[in-house]
Amino acid sequence: MSQAAPPVLAGVWVADSPTLAESLRSALDVPVEDGTGRAEPPTDGAWLTVTVRWDRVRVGPLVVPGVGGCGRCVATRQTRNEAVASEQERATAKAREGKPGPPLGSPVRTVVQALVADEARLLAAGAMSRTAGAVLDVSTTTASIDRHAFLPDPCCEGCGTPVEDSPQAGVLPLGSQPKAEPGSYRARRLGDEHAELTRSLVDPQTGVIASLLVRHHGPMVVTEALSGPVCCTDCTGYARTLSYPDSVAVSIAETLDRLGGMRARARRTVVRASFDDLGSERAVDPDTLGLATNAPPGQRYRPDVPMEWVHAYSFRRDGPVLVPEFVAYFGAHATFGGLECSNGCAIGSTLEEAILHGIFEVAERDATLCTWLTRRPARRLDPASSASAHTRMLLAWLERTTGSRVRAFDVTMPEGVPAIWLMLVDEDDRPDEPKVFCTSGAHLDPERALRSALVELAGEAERVRLQFDARRADHLVDHPEEILKIDDHAFAAAAPRGWHRFGFLDHDGEPATMEQAFPPARRHRASTDQLDDLRHVVGRYLDDGTDVIVVDQTATEHRAVGLHAVKVVIPGTIPMAFGRHGRRLGDSDRLLNLPVRLGDRDEPLRLDELNPYPHPFL
Repeated sequence: MSQAAPPVLAGVWVADSPTLAESLRSALDVPVEDGTGRAEPPTDGAWLTVTVRWDRVRVGPLVVPGVGGCGRCVATRQTRNEAVASEQERATAKAREGKPGPPLGSPVRTVVQALVADEARLLAAGAMSRTAGAVLDVSTTTASIDRHAFLPDPCCEGCGTPVEDSPQAGVLPLGSQPKAEPGSYRARRLGDEHAELTRSLVDPQTGVIASLLVRHHGPMVVTEALSGPVCCTDCTGYARTLSYPDSVAVSIAETLDRLGGMRARARRTVVRASFDDLGSERAVDPDTLGLATNAPPGQRYRPDVPMEWVHAYSFRRDGPVLVPEFVAYFGAHATFGGLECSNGCAIGSTLEEAILHGIFEVAERDATLCTWLTRRPARRLDPASSASAHTRMLLAWLERTTGSRVRAFDVTMPEGVPAIWLMLVDEDDRPDEPKVFCTSGAHLDPERALRSALVELAGEAERVRLQFDARRADHLVDHPEEILKIDDHAFAAAAPRGWHRFGFLDHDGEPATMEQAFPPARRHRASTDQLDDLRHVVGRYLDDGTDVIVVDQTATEHRAVGLHAVKVVIPGTIPMAFGRHGRRLGDSDRLLNLPVRLGDRDEPLRLDELNPYPHPFL
């Protein structure tokens, strides 16, 4: 926690322990107040809080009016982390509930007195307190000391200071961002910073992330950054890479991605109106954002129904525009038009980088869903023709260990962002094996798109194989109304009886090499500046008549490690959705005319010609 100058200590506030309060009062020269029966320390200055728990005495945090970081922030972080603790840890905590802690022996009281006195001394001398943004835990059994740093919770009811949403949020300070490495699409190598990211964000007691789980799966390092629930679901991030540092960094970044995408953490939503009231001059028409086609009647969008809106940046308008809150944040709980997910959410070291990768996320999902819905005969690719030795090695390992074969298809849309659909196919029709499992990737560099899809395929294939239930999968083929969650889509698609649904793809054609499908002379050459790459890909969508809209989701947790979080919305594209009410369409005119634009047929599709089956993607 940064401060212009260390505050003057008003006193020590001891929660629910009159005995300890009296002990400190007799040993210190600063005011000590017994907080028994009160939930908050006084607000007339900086107070050092001291709390007695079952197994420790917690010294801190230092609570300063107007400065983020208070006891509620600590409690929020700890409660979330307890939700992802091990079963043994949860059982131990439950057994302790309501039980008095052991008496505070003389050594423990002496250590606590010394810590509090030293904090008072540091503040009196104008030095920085060790409990500003941290707590010091003294064990009641060993008197040992553990320090746990924490970040202020921007949503805290006690000290949170979210600003009111305003048009200023739709003015992004985009600018030149020179790259450290030519040819890269990232400003920093987060893998090189994995130790610092861990130190700043991971702590079992008070961290944004409770812990990291790391395991090996063949040549891949699979990491989970365990973080507790926010809104309606957990924030745990996952990574599958070929190195430990990269997996740790990517899993942490994905956790921050989810944290930013679920709810507004830096701003407070204030606009509530209907689209009819706002009009297209101020707001994006929700009908262009992919509304659920089969939502229950009471949850269907109507332009005359009031709802919440947030300000975003429009590249076409070069200024602010309002978008529905349920699109901007997938934890907003609004159900107009279908539940949102992490469509277009991305993390970057700069705003430009985050927006660029958010566009790739939108392009990937749009390309695969458009291909599925229109059943266009996408051209087959030869993934073994990749120029990357890592990609070829991972491909060979995956096919050898699964006994299945990887098929690749070029599903690039008219905007020209290379997109590749991969499927792992059991060509031998082995009993109780999933017939097919699908992933995809999109990027300005087709080699990166292929590698991204292959890494996900290699990381998830074993889990799908272990959890695959042939009887359940067959049941879902016949009863698509029972597809309720993400994995149901993959399992229904994996049923051998459903394999015919993939027949529209060009399975038998001679596969094109990566060079044939994406001639090097026509590929985008990465600029030395991130802004150039961003403007290039944005220009493709603007030239195609649509817009690229950005919601800045950056909050305290992102800024603490120099990252930015965004949500990219591209009207007219097809967003990913799951469950029986999850089918969503963007601009139906764009979708129905895609086969004509891509040269697959002479006339547009009709709505009743769209693929009726649930999509096969996770």
